[in-house]
Amino acid sequence: MNDDDVLLTNVVDSSSSKDDETVGSGSLEIAPLKGNVKPLALGGKGRQTSYSWNHFTKYQEDGRIRARCKYCPKNYACDSNTNGTTNMNKHLEKCKNYRAKLALVDPKQKCLVKQAPITSYTTSSREGCGSSIGLGIFNKEDTRKALIEMLIVDELPFRFVEKRGFRKFCRVGMPRFDVPSRRTIVRDILQKYIDMKKSLMKYFKESKVRVCLTTDTWTSIQNINYMVVIAHFIDDQWHLQKRILSFTQITDHRGETIGMCIKQVLLDWGIDRIFTITVDNATANTTAILYVQRKLKSWNVDGLILDGKHLHLRCCAHIVNLIVSDGLKEMHDSVVAIRNAVKFVKSSPSRFQKFKKYVEREKIQNKGLVVLDVPTRWNSTYLMLASSLKFVKAFDRMDDDDENYQNYFKPVENEPKRIGPPNFEHWENAKVFVQFLKTFYDVTLQFSATLSVTSNLYFHKWGTINNQLISMSGDRNHLVCKMASTMKLKFEKYWGSLENTNRLLIIAVVLDPMYKLQYVSYYFAILYGAGSRDSMTANIKDALVELYDSYNALYGGSGGSTSDGGHVDEIPLACGGEIDDSSIFDLSVAFSQTIEKQDNIRGTNEVERYLLEPVERKRPNFDVLTWWKVNSAHYPILALIAKDVFAMPIFTVASESAFSGGGRVLDSFWSSLNPKMVECLICTQNWLQATYRTNQLEEAIMNAQNDDASLENLQFNEDAEAELAKLTNELRRVTSFDMGEEIVSSQAAALHAVACGSVVITMLDKPTVHAVEV
Repeated sequence: MNDDDVLLTNVVDSSSSKDDETVGSGSLEIAPLKGNVKPLALGGKGRQTSYSWNHFTKYQEDGRIRARCKYCPKNYACDSNTNGTTNMNKHLEKCKNYRAKLALVDPKQKCLVKQAPITSYTTSSREGCGSSIGLGIFNKEDTRKALIEMLIVDELPFRFVEKRGFRKFCRVGMPRFDVPSRRTIVRDILQKYIDMKKSLMKYFKESKVRVCLTTDTWTSIQNINYMVVIAHFIDDQWHLQKRILSFTQITDHRGETIGMCIKQVLLDWGIDRIFTITVDNATANTTAILYVQRKLKSWNVDGLILDGKHLHLRCCAHIVNLIVSDGLKEMHDSVVAIRNAVKFVKSSPSRFQKFKKYVEREKIQNKGLVVLDVPTRWNSTYLMLASSLKFVKAFDRMDDDDENYQNYFKPVENEPKRIGPPNFEHWENAKVFVQFLKTFYDVTLQFSATLSVTSNLYFHKWGTINNQLISMSGDRNHLVCKMASTMKLKFEKYWGSLENTNRLLIIAVVLDPMYKLQYVSYYFAILYGAGSRDSMTANIKDALVELYDSYNALYGGSGGSTSDGGHVDEIPLACGGEIDDSSIFDLSVAFSQTIEKQDNIRGTNEVERYLLEPVERKRPNFDVLTWWKVNSAHYPILALIAKDVFAMPIFTVASESAFSGGGRVLDSFWSSLNPKMVECLICTQNWLQATYRTNQLEEAIMNAQNDDASLENLQFNEDAEAELAKLTNELRRVTSFDMGEEIVSSQAAALHAVACGSVVITMLDKPTVHAVEV
């Protein structure tokens, strides 16, 4: 039997000889052998060894030896001298009656399976490590559901289920599983989307959770405008969650259009309680939020908090990007010179290999490699400069020895001269730039987290950036001073005063038990002086009190407002009683009454009680959500505020990640997808990933950024190239003996396939070579 002829029969049915004519609950009538048909016995000296003979009856008809399927009337010639069993094996792969017989195996029968509990979703190569062997039961429906999830999560095309390799894998590994067609898969995916959406809608309706929204717009390669709406919330177990609600097509990017789209999404999902909406700084978004604010006011009394006073939340990372972009203009020539040098190195494999030789000659001990930036993204420019600075000696050596590198920067007729090669001044400017920009890069990374709380980070990073800009605006280095001054102007425009800042971003750090209001007061004193500290701190406290009163009125706290919570009435020694009652002179009774009244007053003033408690000791693994989960019974209303405040995303990275996923789905091969199917795939993928508590899109983006930057990631490719060169030399040696003689050895055949551009897998124990065209 050939290696390609893999049979379905990894489970050989021992009962096939007893009732071969019966399939399923009914029976399959096979016509009896007639005429000059003579059954032949299987056995004896020349007994057949192929598994196919377990499912075929050998007979002789008119002097010809044939074999008939035990499950259907099909028959084939099987003379061992002129025919093999290939046709019989292929028939078993397609025989519906045979597959039905396999499905009759007791569905409750257990078998040994490899078990690996999924605790987190990862694309790491270590996935599956630590798995164990246990008992499992084959379930056709569960297998089909797992197939659907695989196609969605791994972003596989629908035709994948009809590929020859996948169907062969299923026939060998799961012979009882009938692989559905791609049309059936599409219906199953749509049903999966509907079922998961109903479940999520039921959760929103029953929990009455207040959500924070992020939204953004995007244009696909089909020139179709898409808009994503994502809900962020903290569940009953105090876990931060995010769910894509919509990935729909819109006609344009006008503010009213965006607002109407958000309104329709909220209506479809039955969500009418919104805390904040995080958007970038486009003017259209301001118009959209005003539109949504008007609609929410008319829908529900508690649809907005404080009538949407803090509804609009600007994306902090976009503001950082605007600040840095202004400073980047001051180093244009230096950045362009280094970019051109890196572009030369990355433009061809030969130049890259030559650059690596210069790195070795200069004995630069660094496993990283230079990376080319995207000019419109300052963070990639920062990474390019940071990586290039490690190879300054290699670039200088290449400038001295490589004539092609020198000619690359020489003027060409009718073309502008390229800036470069980078000189000493360029490299010094790059050092200053990298050192200055590292703070902004780190802040952006911390802001962009989607599965951890970020709202309590804003005040810390706001103070860090402000302090750095103030300090470096007076630097002796003219370049640094000019760059910092330019960035400071942009900083003042967006974050220069409390009036331009959403108070919830500062309340978030007040609700962090490691900092509270004391930290805010301390920061204000350092940045603005003691004279402004008290008024600014009181402003933040008043905002928190106002927020508390609003929640207390909506959710019914222990009663009362916080406006007079700090006043304790004087308690008399006697509270009634006869004049001769000796208890009026017992101070312990009066003390108990005083404490009871103080406790009652404090019970209505959670804000004061929380702020009077000492701050938690700072520790690296402190989880603010866990702390509030434990202490929610002590501060029931304040805990509701904390749950909504800590759910606020301060960056629209979640929306941008969805568009990154949409870009992978809507590539040139998937451009035929209609917008509704795109929404189905994007949303369902996000909902499935939520069960794994990680973000596959972010991981894929980070891996893509690191692939070019890590020498270790290129080691596999280098080894493969070395092996290819070795095999090519071996091919030349083997064929040099006699070019006219036919090469029949498996080694020569494999080498020949390599030379022809094929990926070769050579079976060491058999002469057969399987080549797969690249």
